[in-house]
Amino acid sequence: MVITRLLGGLGNQMFQYAAGRALALRLKTNLCADLSWFDSFKFDTSRSYKLDAFNAVLRKLSRQELGRFKIISLASRFGFFKGKYFREKQFNFDAAFSGLGDGVYLDGYWQTEKYFADFKDTVRNDFNLRYPLSREAADIHGQIKQAPASCAIHVRRGDYVLDAKTNKYHGVCSLAYYKKAAEYVKSRVGQVEFFVFSDDIPWAEQNLKFGLMKFVDIPDEEGVKDQQEMTLMSKCQHQIIANSSFSWWGAWLNQNPDKIVVAPDKWFNNEKINTQDLIPESWVKIKRE
Repeated sequence: MVITRLLGGLGNQMFQYAAGRALALRLKTNLCADLSWFDSFKFDTSRSYKLDAFNAVLRKLSRQELGRFKIISLASRFGFFKGKYFREKQFNFDAAFSGLGDGVYLDGYWQTEKYFADFKDTVRNDFNLRYPLSREAADIHGQIKQAPASCAIHVRRGDYVLDAKTNKYHGVCSLAYYKKAAEYVKSRVGQVEFFVFSDDIPWAEQNLKFGLMKFVDIPDEEGVKDQQEMTLMSKCQHQIIANSSFSWWGAWLNQNPDKIVVAPDKWFNNEKINTQDLIPESWVKIKRE
C-alpha cells in the first residue's frame, strides 16, 4: 500500500491525494490515508477532511494501523528502514518520487501535476462530486451554461489578508492583476460573463467591476460549500485564478480543450521558492503586483 498524509485545506488535500493515487496506480496497490493531522482541528471546519464529498478512492487508516506504521516511518528518518518514509524536499517536482516502492509513507504537498499527469483522467473522475449539486449550486450551473462565454474568477483573501504571517508568506493578488487578467480574457473570447468566487464576497462586489459579473456564494448547509464552488468554477469555460491551490484545482479540473487559464506570475512572496513546475505550460501568467 501507499500511505499519504493529508493536511491543510481542500486544495492541499487534493494535491496530496492525487500524487498518492497516481503512485498507487503505478505500483498496482492500494492508497491509504493518514488523517491524524485533523485531530487537532475538530472545531475548525475550515481545517477538516474534505475529500468524502468526492469519489476519492482511498482507505482511512485506523489509529492502531498508524501507530504501527509510524514506528517504521520514524525509524526510516534515521536510516534504519530505507525507503519507507518519503518527505518532500523541495517545492518543484522531485524525480525520485517516481522510483518509490510499495509500502511508502508520503509526507508533503506535491503541488505540481507532474506527480499525477499520467493518470489525469482517473484523478479528474475521482474529484467528481459524490452527490448532486444543491439547488442553489445547480441554479448557478445553469447560468454558467447559458452564458455566451463564462470565466471563473477566484479571489483569495481570508487568512492571506488577516493573518500577518500568512500574508508575509503568500501575499495577495492585486486589483490590477484581476483587471489585466479580465481584459486579457475579453480580448480573446469577446463577450464573457465572469462568475466570481471568493472567501470575501463583499470585497469582491465592491472592487471587481470588469463587465458582466455574477458573485457566487453558495450556502454551506451540507458542509460541502468549498467542494461545490470548486466544481462550479471548473464548469466555466475559462478561469482567472489566485495564488491558491483551491483555484488551481478549479482550473485544472476544467476539461474545456480551448480553455484560457490566467495565473499570477508570482505564487509566493519568497521568490527563492522554485515554482517552475506549479503552473501548467498552457496557462498564461500575468504580473501579480
